[in-house]
Amino acid sequence: MKLAVTSAAESVYQQLEDRFPPTSVGEALSIIDPRFWLTSPAMEVVLAAIKAIKKVYGEPKRVGAPSRLVPARINSALLEEQARFMFGIAPQLSKQVLSEYKVEEEAKGGRPEAAMPGFTTMFWSRLMNTQAGLDHLSEWAVLAELALVMVPGSVEAERMFSTMSFLKDKVRNRLTTHLGPCARIYSQSTYSLANFPYEEALKHWHAAAEIRGRYGLSSNTY
Repeated sequence: MKLAVTSAAESVYQQLEDRFPPTSVGEALSIIDPRFWLTSPAMEVVLAAIKAIKKVYGEPKRVGAPSRLVPARINSALLEEQARFMFGIAPQLSKQVLSEYKVEEEAKGGRPEAAMPGFTTMFWSRLMNTQAGLDHLSEWAVLAELALVMVPGSVEAERMFSTMSFLKDKVRNRLTTHLGPCARIYSQSTYSLANFPYEEALKHWHAAAEIRGRYGLSSNTY
């Protein structure tokens, strides 16, 4: 049984590895976050991030079983070419949009720091609602969509909702400013293939099966 479960886990792990980027790429994707540009980063930092992103999204690769060829998600050469334009406009625009966003939120009686996704939305809307943005940042828009859009009903969406409901309960109902980071950190606290507690999981599975009288593990019938 343990060998069968391990084999299944290895298969699932490989599929997840194919679908989700490693931590280094997740960090590199911060280049589409306006808060990254608030720091006025060096061009070398931006290009290094693009290089890391290229390894996962910028090249075709074989995934799944049976193996199939998946085309590149982004044109990394175009992304790098357009980086010069992004580098020239994003630092100043991010500061301008953040200032406007804070004024709007405070006027509504809100707390700007508690709803930073609104800042990100405003930043990208401002970028792409200009002809210059459409002409010179098309591939950056593709990357932003790839990194920021969460499909409703997906594993990521359900995991985030579960995390939010666990973190923000009656005891922690005042958690606002740090709710986003806490939810992201907790939702990513998952087991790896190396440290998954197989024996413990099997013990719980057997206990549940006996209670339900399933799989021939007990004489109970329902």
